[in-house]
Amino acid sequence: MVAEGPSTSTGPYQPFFSPDGQWVGFVTRTELKKVPVRGGSPITLCAVDRSRGASWGPDGQIIFARSPDSALFRVPASGGEPEPLTTLDERAGETTHRWPQILPGGKAVLFTSLAGKDDFNSGKIELLDLAARKRKVLHKGGTHARYVPTGQIVYFNRGTLFALPFDPATFEATGSVSPVIEEVGGEGTEGGAQFSVSDDGILVYDTGQSRASTTLVWVDRQGKTSSLWDVPQDYRFLEVSPDGSRLVVEVDAEGNSDLWVHDLKRDVPTRLTFGKGAESFGIWAPDSQSIYFSSERDGKTGIYRRASDGSGEDELILKDRDASPSSVSPDGRSLVFTEVIGGSGNLWILPLDGGDPRPFAAGPAFEYGARYSPDGRWILYGSNESGPFEAYVRPASAERGKWQISRNGGVYPCWSRDGRSIIYRSLDGAVVSVDVETVGGAFSAGRIETLFKGPFPVTDDGRNRYDVAPDGRFVMVMRGEESVETHEHIKIVLGWLDEIRETLAAGSGTSP
Repeated sequence: MVAEGPSTSTGPYQPFFSPDGQWVGFVTRTELKKVPVRGGSPITLCAVDRSRGASWGPDGQIIFARSPDSALFRVPASGGEPEPLTTLDERAGETTHRWPQILPGGKAVLFTSLAGKDDFNSGKIELLDLAARKRKVLHKGGTHARYVPTGQIVYFNRGTLFALPFDPATFEATGSVSPVIEEVGGEGTEGGAQFSVSDDGILVYDTGQSRASTTLVWVDRQGKTSSLWDVPQDYRFLEVSPDGSRLVVEVDAEGNSDLWVHDLKRDVPTRLTFGKGAESFGIWAPDSQSIYFSSERDGKTGIYRRASDGSGEDELILKDRDASPSSVSPDGRSLVFTEVIGGSGNLWILPLDGGDPRPFAAGPAFEYGARYSPDGRWILYGSNESGPFEAYVRPASAERGKWQISRNGGVYPCWSRDGRSIIYRSLDGAVVSVDVETVGGAFSAGRIETLFKGPFPVTDDGRNRYDVAPDGRFVMVMRGEESVETHEHIKIVLGWLDEIRETLAAGSGTSP
């Protein structure tokens, strides 16, 4: 499941050249733009929502992934309304098409597709014939494919670049896969790879590894940290149990995520899930005795419940929906979850004592991360309905009334355990608190107070990486010194295309 949430990146990223080299295209979180190489003001071409790759063709069209959960679109390089170019195959469970590259001549485009889980090492390298509008799979198992002039498609898989012989005239793969470069930086959950090849044979790549190095720490309201779980791993979504005794946390290892329960009193972590698919978004039941989570099994995503001590079998709560649990009401009768459809996140409420889900916040905006208030009367959530992501509160009964809590952007909101304040992360990563009052059924929010900043990542994969414990302290994911976000070595290889010819001539022909 690809459920990428709010991005906190506001600057330009993913640059690409026009065919004549006179323009540089790029994206921000919300816009696709271009700027002259010689300098000048950027020109907005169209709206995007955390785009995942773009390529500029010789016909003056730009092909791009509009959002993390979209198919491919194209738009004139002069700007305009984007035109859908591919369609996600919902029957096959496809969740994204991304990282396009238009082939020489402009008749076809390479791209990466993914079905099911958020591990792009299991993605497909596909080709779209632009005239016929027909797709074909060239290789299964990889991401971020790029055609090079020696007649190969180079793609990324688990830190290694592989080369696949390819005929651009027939659009056919013509040989076996061979590894060509190891220790290349990349990211398995988004599918991006840090390399580029020029037409005259120069390879540039980042040697940073795709494994994030983070730890879990306690942080007080002044920002002072103390140790919690020091083992360097890729820690993701986390939540402290209602009784404050344990922590459920999602840990990603080699592109697959599982849930762990950490006993905070004994300082002992225990693995809870062992499935082949991704288990993620673990949240607690009000009695702290069971955990709801999202799991991918047999190519389908469902919400399950399991005893927090690992005993018994998983119980299927909701099936066949691209959904992730967000919060259980304090009385244990309702579950609010996020469902991702075509790049839009909608909030639904599922009665746990039987009955069909009902929409709570369903529309064109991306809503996510809902949390019941401690008294169960209010639901706090994030939405980009007004442009930037902000934190909002609505009555849990879905009656009229809505209050914006954050200002100038706010993501991953949660309640303090006494219900007297709301916490969120600002777009620059700070932890922010807002006092609230709910006297007599009315709701009001007070002043906004910035508590602290630090090396605590805020990412766009839909996973809040902090929570508030009953004693008021925070559990935070802290970025380590060897984090994937700090690449230290850029390598440049001259004459690299000649090396590819020699490698393929040797006939290694291995496949990942």
